Amino acid sequence: MGESRPFCQPRPGRLCSRRTGGNDVAGYILDQRWERESERLDALERCCDPLTVTQLERTGVAPGWRCLEVGAGHGSIARWLAAQVGVHGAVLAIDLDTTLLEPHRGPRLEVRRLDILSDPLPAEAFDLIHARHVLGHLSDRAGALHRLAGALRPRGWMVIEDFDYGWLELGEWPCAPADHGAMLARVWGAAIEAMRAGSYDGGWARRLPAAMRAAGLDAVAGEVRALVDDRAFADCMRLSVLRLREQVLAQGVPAAEIDRCSEVLIDPGTCVVAAPLVSVRGRRAPD
Repeated sequence: MGESRPFCQPRPGRLCSRRTGGNDVAGYILDQRWERESERLDALERCCDPLTVTQLERTGVAPGWRCLEVGAGHGSIARWLAAQVGVHGAVLAIDLDTTLLEPHRGPRLEVRRLDILSDPLPAEAFDLIHARHVLGHLSDRAGALHRLAGALRPRGWMVIEDFDYGWLELGEWPCAPADHGAMLARVWGAAIEAMRAGSYDGGWARRLPAAMRAAGLDAVAGEVRALVDDRAFADCMRLSVLRLREQVLAQGVPAAEIDRCSEVLIDPGTCVVAAPLVSVRGRRAPD
């Protein structure tokens, strides 16, 4: 492949909206305005990146590939991809807020504010598209998958990942000591309920394989993994509850229980089972 080039021209002065399926997602509250959001995203990356890299490696990502990282956040996977594609490849990292991505711009890493539900994507441009913890927050997930599939080159790969919070259906979070489980489930369940103000669905990942096939992808495969005693997940869970403290209080959870949740999650003596990460990959069929 020849010298890399910009994927598409930006719209001068355009700030991407927070709209999904025509509904203003002002309720999306895990945005980057919180002063500790970088810390929270760092914990999420430490938890998920090893699992994500395994899935991306299985696509055969190689020098010369052109990749799209959707909802790139703090940018760890975008940077990893840029290292894989080499001097003749390119990575486009997009998000609604690129504040934490800007420092990582480079010759092979383009950063763009872009809304995948309303802004144009280049057609058949990418060998690989990856999104993690993004589509679960969209009301029109099927529409997003179809738009992303249209941006894949023939034989290009898409990898989509999200947590499955089915643990909450059990009424307790799997952990040791076990008597913390019901309390963690109550607090985290309230946090998930608060995120539903932005159309979040904590169980949609179970339907992801069928959704990817419906988007026209084949060779659909993947895995579900739940890490045991993963401190990064516990840190992310704790910081997310701290971020959503007022919303969790509004769900009727006492302040003392929220504080106790934080103490339990920061205690190295607590063994928490992470929510299962569902990672699914699919390939666009050749023309």
